[in-house]
Amino acid sequence: MLESIFTFKAIIEFFLKVSVLFSLVIVVNGASTVGLVDLVTRPFDKFKRASRVLVCWYVVSFLLTGIIPNVAAASILLPLGFYYAKSRNLNINAMLLTIAFGTSVGNDLSPYGGGMNFVTWQLLSAKVGYTLDLSVWFRLFWPTTISAIILTGLILWFTVLKRNNDYLTPILRPFNYRNWRFIVITIISAVILFNTLTDGSWQLSVLCAGLTVLVCKFDKGLFKTLPWKVLYLWSFAFFFGKFVGIYLKAHPELISYFNIDYSLLTVTGLVSVLSIITNLMPNGAVTAIATPFALGLPGEQSIWLYVLIMKALSFGLMTICADVAVTLCCSFGLPQRQLFKIGTPVVIINSIFIIIYFYLTRNVSWLYYIHGLN
Repeated sequence: MLESIFTFKAIIEFFLKVSVLFSLVIVVNGASTVGLVDLVTRPFDKFKRASRVLVCWYVVSFLLTGIIPNVAAASILLPLGFYYAKSRNLNINAMLLTIAFGTSVGNDLSPYGGGMNFVTWQLLSAKVGYTLDLSVWFRLFWPTTISAIILTGLILWFTVLKRNNDYLTPILRPFNYRNWRFIVITIISAVILFNTLTDGSWQLSVLCAGLTVLVCKFDKGLFKTLPWKVLYLWSFAFFFGKFVGIYLKAHPELISYFNIDYSLLTVTGLVSVLSIITNLMPNGAVTAIATPFALGLPGEQSIWLYVLIMKALSFGLMTICADVAVTLCCSFGLPQRQLFKIGTPVVIINSIFIIIYFYLTRNVSWLYYIHGLN
């Protein structure tokens, strides 16, 4: 099994992901040097208290990850938020938690959010026999997604944001728009942003980083700003996820437990098990196996099970292995202890809500959610 995990392809995939992240950090560093970060984040200066600024970052995080994969959203927002927090003397850990939780709970706002959303959405379209539009997604996922955004935001407010309520002094740095470095870095930032949003080539990201180093004349001190922790934190999460994914594929009989009787005890057990699994490994492997099995079951209750699985696997907020956004946060310095302390009540309270929601809707005609307004 180890040979299947540490393949040349897997190792190259890992280092490509790291190179793209480091490239984004370098470009954001360059953008902060010429004042571009201050310019882009200037709208946040309208809010005088740190807590309100953090709320704005939370809103931006879950909205952005609703339209692009949360990996891309986290890769863009985390370096940006990190340098913004440093420049404004904001609590960096509070900023990292805000972005991580926002990008995690908002990825089910649309099929384009989470990494597996679009794939499983195509499977559901194949099951019903025609292409489903966004209105169907909204009816299936928005009740639990909106509740998750609200509940997570409230917990984040009372445990983290409310305690960071200092007054902030706006940055009054003048911008020289005609400075050639400012113009070049702006173009480079736009290129790498577009490349990241479109899941473009890693070579272009590395090229943008190299040009940024040359334009800004960085010295060796640049290397101290890179999140080197990602090398061992992300590698552990990445290869551990590979291991579990291979194990599940080798033992498909484990998924047979999804053939359930829809009692409250069974729904509670299913949500609990899935919530634990998604906090031990990236949820892509489990999603890729469990959702096709669920949609392959006879009857319309398979749609109920599909939505339940997708929601239960979206609360990976307790450990560094759970979600890419969480792993990146820890790479920027967020302690695992603090992540577990704040993430545990978020996972428990959201799990309780979806247990109640899916138990009450177990006998509802889920085909109505798809065909009802057609």
